[in-house]
Amino acid sequence: MEAFRLLGIIRSFTYLWLTVELYFTAYLYWRVYKNETSVIIHSLINLLFKAGFMFFFLTAVAISYANNRNSEVYHFLVNFIPVPALFLILAVRNFRERSLDEGKRLIKKKYRK
Repeated sequence: MEAFRLLGIIRSFTYLWLTVELYFTAYLYWRVYKNETSVIIHSLINLLFKAGFMFFFLTAVAISYANNRNSEVYHFLVNFIPVPALFLILAVRNFRERSLDEGKRLIKKKYRK
């Protein structure tokens, strides 16, 4: 077995493991906090789901790399990586904005007393 194939398989298992962990964590948060009104919790759940989607896509890229790194499918998937990355960037940005807004609100509330 060639080294690139072995590394692609190891990478695909690692990405798949991260995908499962992120999706299960997001699902658990969703089940526990689905009636919660906190925007931070909802943006964290969204962030976890988007990160899981990104690593799911990277799993597909690693599997296609292990099969044949010179195939058109692999090159198509590599060129398509910015699309799920854009969703992840937007989720991180949304989480940051919601966290900062909530932090500002809590600071104002603390100093009003």
